[in-house]
Amino acid sequence: MRPAPRSDPFKKTIDEWLLEDLEAPPKQRYAVQRILNRLRQECGAEIAYTTVWDYVSRRRRQIAVAAGAAPAAGFVIRHNQPGMDAEVDFGEAGVDLAGERTKCSGTEGTKQLVHVLLVHRHLAHRDVIAGIRSALSAGAHTGDIVALEARKPLRAMAVPPP
Repeated sequence: MRPAPRSDPFKKTIDEWLLEDLEAPPKQRYAVQRILNRLRQECGAEIAYTTVWDYVSRRRRQIAVAAGAAPAAGFVIRHNQPGMDAEVDFGEAGVDLAGERTKCSGTEGTKQLVHVLLVHRHLAHRDVIAGIRSALSAGAHTGDIVALEARKPLRAMAVPPP
């Protein structure tokens, strides 16, 4: 880190404010502009916004971690077995259902998609695909119907699902 002669005298003050900030509700915490204004008014600082922003953006996280108010890592390592978990982002997509273009979005559509994906945990891929085709040809669009249709070959062979 290179020296910052204009901001060095104020770093301890900024750190104290950021530490106090940890106890304030999120909407009432210091924005960089508020820190800069306070430095100018109370300390007579003549420094640029970007100088304060660079320092605050780096130190805010470091102070929160040191105080135990934030986790040290910003990610979690996951060890998933193939086919045992599903991860879905929310959004919207166009899907062709029974020959008609349909917009799928929102939590209900996501829930149904996850339900269908999790059917793969217990049934063979070919059975799930057959279940999807059968459900769609009947005009059904729910994960429950796909699961029922996918289990039909198992019932015909009298093999209980795992």
